[in-house]
Amino acid sequence: MGPFNRLILLAVLAAVPFAAQASDAPSAEPDVTIRQDGDRTVEEYRVNGFLYACLLYTSDAADE
Repeated sequence: MGPFNRLILLAVLAAVPFAAQASDAPSAEPDVTIRQDGDRTVEEYRVNGFLYACLLYTSDAADE
C-alpha cells in the first residue's frame, strides 16, 4: 500500500466519528407539551430537552 493510499485511508477513518455525530444532529423543531392544570392551559416548548418557553393561558383571560 502506497503512502497516498494510506493517507486517504487515514482521512476516511478520521471522518467516521464526525459522520456519526451528524446523524444525531439536534432538531430545530421544538417539542411542544400542552397540558391542563386546573383552569389553566400550559404550553411548554423544549429543544434538546431544555425548556425555553412556557405559555400559560387561564380561563378568565380576555378574548382578543
